[in-house]
Amino acid sequence: MYKKAVEDRRGTFTPFVLSVDGLLHKEASHFIKHMATALSSKWDKAYSITSSYIRSRLAFARVRAVSLCLRGSRTKWRSGLEFDDGAPLASFME
Repeated sequence: MYKKAVEDRRGTFTPFVLSVDGLLHKEASHFIKHMATALSSKWDKAYSITSSYIRSRLAFARVRAVSLCLRGSRTKWRSGLEFDDGAPLASFME
């Protein structure tokens, strides 16, 4: 599905796959290593520091994603209609 669009842009597509336990797939692990190598040279930091930074950020992102799936959004849903006195509610109740 993505292969044609990626080839048109002369890029690569790497799915970021995790198991139910939070274990990284082989390609996701390779992607993190590649990103850590590129960022360590860009930021002029050691590979180990950059790799641990990326892994910790991804760990917190996984926790936030799971929490959002289990608990739901923190914001309450609003319809966008704001009424001060509630008068138009009668038309919705009919």
